[in-house]
Amino acid sequence: MRAFAIFLLVCACALAQDHHHAPDAETTVDLAKLPKPVSMEGIGHSHIDVTTKSPEAQRWFDQGLALLHCFWDYEALRAFAEAVHLDPDCAMCHWDIARALTSRGGNEDPAKAELAHAKDLSAKASDREQRYIRAYAESEDKEGDEAATRSRKRWRR
Repeated sequence: MRAFAIFLLVCACALAQDHHHAPDAETTVDLAKLPKPVSMEGIGHSHIDVTTKSPEAQRWFDQGLALLHCFWDYEALRAFAEAVHLDPDCAMCHWDIARALTSRGGNEDPAKAELAHAKDLSAKASDREQRYIRAYAESEDKEGDEAATRSRKRWRR
């Protein structure tokens, strides 16, 4: 009986570790109030050449990309925001802010605004960068259409 009680306790602890809360729908991030990022080591190396006038913006973009791949969306957001601060015309930096905001949840309007800004700036970007931005924009439009369809179906029930 004691072994069974220990087994239940271990299972309860394991299940408790998997409990996550989604961000509140009202939780939005004010990009202007984000603290400056810190340079990090040990997060892996990710790199996409982006059209930028600032080598430092490229470094922050790369760090943000690595952090986004590690699912550290808030830290990634800080790095991308710093890259935008250093080069406001970097379309891919705005693209990744949109991606980081989307992964956080509850930030649809700012994410759409950043993606629209990335699309506006994409004429100054390389063909490859334009394809990244266009592909993400199209996938977001498709997801939005599917979400709207699911919502309409729910209301019709």
